[in-house]
Amino acid sequence: MNGAEKTKREGLIRRFTAVLIALLLCFRFFSVLTVAEDRKKTAAEAIRSGFYSFSESIDVSSLSLTPMELSSLFSSIIKDDPYLFFVNNNLSYSYTSKGYVLSLKPTYSIIGREVFVAWDLCREMVRRIARLADRYDGNAAKALFIHDYICDNFSYDPSMQSDDLYSFFLTGRGTCQSYAYAYMAVLRECGINAHYVASDAIEHIWNYVNIDGMWYHVDLTWDDTGEKVSRRHFLCSDNVTKERGHRDWYSSQNIVCDSEIYSGFNFDKLLHKDVLVGDVDHNKSVDLCDLAYFRLCFVDEEVSEYCTICADINADGVLDEADIGCLRKKLLAVD
Repeated sequence: MNGAEKTKREGLIRRFTAVLIALLLCFRFFSVLTVAEDRKKTAAEAIRSGFYSFSESIDVSSLSLTPMELSSLFSSIIKDDPYLFFVNNNLSYSYTSKGYVLSLKPTYSIIGREVFVAWDLCREMVRRIARLADRYDGNAAKALFIHDYICDNFSYDPSMQSDDLYSFFLTGRGTCQSYAYAYMAVLRECGINAHYVASDAIEHIWNYVNIDGMWYHVDLTWDDTGEKVSRRHFLCSDNVTKERGHRDWYSSQNIVCDSEIYSGFNFDKLLHKDVLVGDVDHNKSVDLCDLAYFRLCFVDEEVSEYCTICADINADGVLDEADIGCLRKKLLAVD
């Protein structure tokens, strides 16, 4: 082997060695990340389980959490689970001389039977709104209906007393946090993924919502103007959200909202797409069953809400005897 070939071979060996070392370092780096994520997931499951068991002390000594890690994890768990309204926000814990947390010591605003009563109220309200939304095809239409429904039927609480899911449904009023919790809970009931978004800079909370694999910002609080519901902050990208006044936001999820599909979109078409006027029971046909079902609208508020679009036969925005007369004429014309 001459000198040139030897030098070339040594160069190849050095490059191969460098690549191998880089791969090993990458493998170790990602292994460390995986271990860290697994540890975080295990800790979150233990803490959440402790909350739902009303534990006075939750053992996390085996997870090597620092107080800062615990604080971040505690905040993300509380913000991302609307049904943990009974857990107080104050953080108390014990720790070792090395600075690792031994146990979390939660406190609860309500306990025992009162919590179950509160859960029942919240779940009934969430399921009720979800049932109304489920009559629409497509997650974007469902998300829009829920957005409009909450803005129409609830109001902002300037006293800042109502800031959780339970008080929101109980009083009909709430802060931005309440709006975000309610929206998140109903979306998830409909099978739509959603998370919280927070900004300390503007002291505000809103939502991330996943529609057809893409993430968007939705801010119900800023869209609830007290009069006609706005959709200015519905399904917005990061850029649009920033342009419209939000800034310095964060979440427990590393989410990017880069889709502009719904910029300038006419959302009215989304809710009224393929609606068969007169099909009050939503069986894809207009018949005598619709007439019978429509009469329930005057004694059952939920049915009235459920049928508004399809049952407003004369399109005057009101469900009344005139619509029943129009539906009767429509059926006679068919016969």
